[in-house]
Amino acid sequence: MTNKDIQIITFCPLFCGIFPENLLQAEIKNYEKNEILFSESTNTGKIGIILSGRAKVKRICRDGGSFDMSILESGELFGMAMLFNENSRFDSVVTAKTACRVAFVCREQLLEIFEKYPSVSGNYIRILSSKIEILSKKLAILSCPEPRDRLTAFFEDCGTDENGTVKTDFSLSQLANHLNTGRSTLYRMLNDENSSYKLTKDGKIKKVSK
Repeated sequence: MTNKDIQIITFCPLFCGIFPENLLQAEIKNYEKNEILFSESTNTGKIGIILSGRAKVKRICRDGGSFDMSILESGELFGMAMLFNENSRFDSVVTAKTACRVAFVCREQLLEIFEKYPSVSGNYIRILSSKIEILSKKLAILSCPEPRDRLTAFFEDCGTDENGTVKTDFSLSQLANHLNTGRSTLYRMLNDENSSYKLTKDGKIKKVSK
């Protein structure tokens, strides 16, 4: 484990400035782009911390379909919701979007940390609560019956930068899949003169004033 690894782990949202000594035994793995970091078959009672690179979280539906949930950056975590869940089913897959370096912390290590550093257990609960809130928002968006309503709700949740550009890493194909909407329908909505959001020539999506 490098000094940079230790710094990233120490200041990630779970540890917030604490570096428990047993984390020196954390398992470090390197992944190439498109390799699977975490799935139902690899879920073995561990959480992962991204040390470098970016990863994509994809939700697997029971009908075999899937949609992108989020992008993980350095210092972000995955696998937390399943660590203490007796249900072995894991409905998401975490895949390397770029080459990634990941630290894995097992359940036993984390329980030792909770006992010695109670604030870390509080951080764990806080992070899970935040994830539940985010998931609830996404479900609310997907529950909108009309594609236009789903699109507007999603963009409003993403927010815009100072230039009015929607802050999202999704490509149009990924966005259509995420919103359970056909790609041609998405193009029509973004080119509709009555839409609050427009597709620019450089492929970005901007909010327009009316």
